[in-house]
Amino acid sequence: MLLNGQEVGTMELVSGVPDTFEFLIPKALYQGGLIQLTLDKKKGRFASLSELALYRWEEGKKYLARAQGGAQNGGGVSLLPKEYLLSQSYPNPTRDGLRIDYALPKESRVSLRIYNVMGQLVKTLRMGVEKAGYCTASWDGKDQWGHRVSSGVYLYRMEAGEFRKTNKLVIVR
Repeated sequence: MLLNGQEVGTMELVSGVPDTFEFLIPKALYQGGLIQLTLDKKKGRFASLSELALYRWEEGKKYLARAQGGAQNGGGVSLLPKEYLLSQSYPNPTRDGLRIDYALPKESRVSLRIYNVMGQLVKTLRMGVEKAGYCTASWDGKDQWGHRVSSGVYLYRMEAGEFRKTNKLVIVR
């Protein structure tokens, strides 16, 4: 199996027999947020994935890919997260712009808002129903009236389905 052109794992698949494998993704391969996964063709047949899930956890910034599939021709690939996730904004601290990555395991009504430390709404980034998947929101460091916010600590909060999470970000001008 190749990930961004670099071999990350090898596994012998038996035709028609589903199997599961997982591997750690080196951080260098994940930078930029784009991952290209290639299943190598062997003896005229190729493996298909019935499920591919990428999991991220904060301790040590490790990324784990888990795939399920079998040696069959055809089949689809699903890239849906298994759970809700709100990542730390990047870059943090920032001068102007930043991005916030989040994941939705199912279609959900999403609210993603920025607040100052006094709890006052600064900007609404997302509001409405979104499809399941991995998503990114951007913030240009401006409030809802288009004015640049001052240096300081801000909070961003995501609400989706039963999921609620608040993270901190820092603006340095």
